[in-house]
Amino acid sequence: MKSFLLILLSLISFSSIASIEKYEEKARSGDAKSQYKLGLAYEFGRSVEQDIYTAEYWYDKADKQGHLKASARLGYLDYEAENYSSAKRYFAKGLKKGEEVYFSMLYYGKILRLEGEEIKGLALTKIAAQNGVPQAMSEWAYYNGHEASKKNYYSAYIYSKMAKIKKYKGEKDYTSYYRSKLTGNQISSADKTATRMLKEFEAKKSK
Repeated sequence: MKSFLLILLSLISFSSIASIEKYEEKARSGDAKSQYKLGLAYEFGRSVEQDIYTAEYWYDKADKQGHLKASARLGYLDYEAENYSSAKRYFAKGLKKGEEVYFSMLYYGKILRLEGEEIKGLALTKIAAQNGVPQAMSEWAYYNGHEASKKNYYSAYIYSKMAKIKKYKGEKDYTSYYRSKLTGNQISSADKTATRMLKEFEAKKSK
């Protein structure tokens, strides 16, 4: 999760109180993007004192205007509080609108798995992993290398390596373990596949 949060923080550049005041002015005027950015600032304590309640206030304002990233942050905060029914509702917004909010897909899938809908949950985890979410890559790798009835170490190695390159730090890095299960030719092929997929993710972002 840490790497995803770092990505979020890199997107907000509040360098002074003046910057915060500027965003607050726009947010109070109803600008959803500014409301979302203020939510990030308060959630993570960027140039303001960390205040989750204020973060939720601004996320809620943006969410009500259809800002799906704000919906995803509200969903994540509810997920962390184990309020899964509310989290599921927020994450579902991204799915219903067909937007590329793969972070929402990942957590919606996690909730489905908690509810016993393993196949549906894993399908969403896979989609999120295939669309560049580092945490999803790590979780999909773990499923293939540890949980699946028929282990797929080749796939596990590819996704684990991509998560590692994206600097995602889960509880434990199994990349070397998955690699040890492959032949030299398989490792070479998997390395090329991982490199190609990462380039494709970056190409999508630049469009």
